[in-house]
Amino acid sequence: MKLKLPKRLAMEEQVLGQSHDCETDKSDQKLQDVTLAKTTHWGKIKAMLEEKIDELSQGLHRVASDNAALTRSLQERSEMIVKISEERSKAEADVEKLKD
Repeated sequence: MKLKLPKRLAMEEQVLGQSHDCETDKSDQKLQDVTLAKTTHWGKIKAMLEEKIDELSQGLHRVASDNAALTRSLQERSEMIVKISEERSKAEADVEKLKD
């Protein structure tokens, strides 16, 4: 039984449409798979970078604490040097008075 040409064309278009829909579904699925893979990959990278930021932040806090301690020590030593220098100058002045 032969189909009339318009009916046959309509059926062929329907088959081609279904084939196209199937290809579109495959493309959509592939796109979703790639998107999921990339999202997972970026999630891992983000977690790794956040961990590195935390490590660096902790290191920065330790260094800042060490720096503050060194600054206090340096300030104390500087004040001690000034005091000793003043006492030395006073002692030298006293020696000069005794010489005269």
